[in-house]
Amino acid sequence: MADRPGRPEGPRRGRRRRRGRLRQRPARRDRVGNRDRHRADRLRRAHARAHHRPTRRSARAHPRRGDRRRALPPRRAGGRAVSTPAVTSTRNPRRAFTLLEVMLAIALLVILSGGVAAFAWNIIDARARVLHAADRERAAGAVFEALERALAVATLAGEGFTAETASIRLAMRDTRAGLDDGLPELARRAFELRFNEPDQQLTLTLGREADHLPAAFERLRIRCFDGREWLDRFDAAELDRLPAAVEVALWYAPSPRDAARAQNGARPGLEMNPQNRDPEESRFEDDPFGVAAAVRVPMDELGAGVTRPPDRVRVFALLDPGSPESGLSESGLSEPGLSEPAPGGAP
Repeated sequence: MADRPGRPEGPRRGRRRRRGRLRQRPARRDRVGNRDRHRADRLRRAHARAHHRPTRRSARAHPRRGDRRRALPPRRAGGRAVSTPAVTSTRNPRRAFTLLEVMLAIALLVILSGGVAAFAWNIIDARARVLHAADRERAAGAVFEALERALAVATLAGEGFTAETASIRLAMRDTRAGLDDGLPELARRAFELRFNEPDQQLTLTLGREADHLPAAFERLRIRCFDGREWLDRFDAAELDRLPAAVEVALWYAPSPRDAARAQNGARPGLEMNPQNRDPEESRFEDDPFGVAAAVRVPMDELGAGVTRPPDRVRVFALLDPGSPESGLSESGLSEPGLSEPAPGGAP
């Protein structure tokens, strides 16, 4: 039998092979392993569905989808890749504050608030101290001005002149201008300056009008110079003449802050202490010519209960024809060129 043309002969004959490589059936060991792996995957997925929580794996952000996550490559078990479903996270990618950051912010806020409160308190306290010092200076200026006007027109007639340690009373001439063309009328009025130490109340009386100054003073001392020495008490009716000079010393009452510090045992503020002032600081003081410095007495002679020098001291020279003008010069209270003291006190 002749062979068909075109058919292979010899080894080409026989069973026709399929295209490509023959599909080989896996061995039994491999089939058992695959079956176990599939069963483990089914159990894992069933467990995940039962607990409504997908298996969490570390993920990283998708390069083109910032709000979604893509799973890392699947893990390998026994050298073979284990297919697991991709896990998509629904968390907000924005980072929140931690507890440490919140506590740090609160601490900074407390420190800043404390600094602002301390600064405001210092401003309020400084303003209160300045206002208190201004009130004391204004009250002392009113006392000196009223006493200077009264001593400038003092007279022996009428009630005369009487001075004690904490009070002074004198008669003064007052000019009243009328509406007519006649001469002005000369009248006598009484002037009194009195300090009530228990109440720390200073009273100015002119005629029938009395003014009570605020409690800005702690002590008042009045002394009179008769031409030879300083006297704590002077009566013009006995000597039949006016004093050559009158010294008035004032002690300021402590401020509320200094009083509180004194109760706590601290030293009060020294900003108003005359010992701390520079003598060349100002020429417009109560005693520009050094008269008060010449008559200043030691601390042990100021009196009982006095622990510091006076805050304000002023000396008034009276114009009295009967008083010896050489008294001030002999006591070292006047300088060359000041032999004629100005009426009403030192300039």
